[in-house]
Amino acid sequence: MTSDPQIHYRRATMDDARLLFEWANDPDVRAASFSSEPIPWEDHLSWLARRIDDENTVLLMAISSDSVAIGVIRCQIDNGEGTISITIDPEQRGRGLSKSIFAEASHWLFSNTPVERIHAFVKLNNERSLKMVVFAGYALHGLVTINGEEANHLIITKPAL
Repeated sequence: MTSDPQIHYRRATMDDARLLFEWANDPDVRAASFSSEPIPWEDHLSWLARRIDDENTVLLMAISSDSVAIGVIRCQIDNGEGTISITIDPEQRGRGLSKSIFAEASHWLFSNTPVERIHAFVKLNNERSLKMVVFAGYALHGLVTINGEEANHLIITKPAL
């Protein structure tokens, strides 16, 4: 799935629970989220188990060539439409990996799921994420309000064959 031979992808499992919990509760991740409250461990375990068992959820772990987890891409699928998000390990940020991981995950979703359009929502003050999503080929669709926060709504459509 990747043009970067240093990164490969696999589905998340319950073995990833602790790492995903730590990433989800990172202060920068909570600030970029539309729900900024810390996530309790038991809530996270329950959520992760439901997501892993849900055929309409894709959780992809991005893994380096030396088997270090770099980040996770989540896509919730509903009627041929997906909503995507990404979390990068705080230790891996600033290396320029998120742009390619996000773009590759979007293309993977078109190739491996029934998704025809993918939506991304980025808070107005999150310029880095906005640049990442635009780099991946998403187009600005307008502004929306999510949990009282204004956000950019971006969409990418499956390319014609």
